[in-house]
Amino acid sequence: MEKSTSEIQRSLGRIEGKLESLIVEVKENNTKTQKQIELLNEKINTLESFRDDLKGRLAIIVIIASIIGWIIPNIIDFLK
Repeated sequence: MEKSTSEIQRSLGRIEGKLESLIVEVKENNTKTQKQIELLNEKINTLESFRDDLKGRLAIIVIIASIIGWIIPNIIDFLK
């Protein structure tokens, strides 16, 4: 069951060809994955910016509500 040198070389050539195609496929998948990660990062940044904007608006609303909540009882007490 000994293989000849040419058979071994052919086998090695097929293995090498398969490895090279796998390397190309991995590189393509890596590129696609990187693009998807970049898109997800952009979406995350947009959502975080939106969240920060909402937090700022909520803080302003809370301040205004607090001021109104403080003024109304004082006006009622003043009118008594």
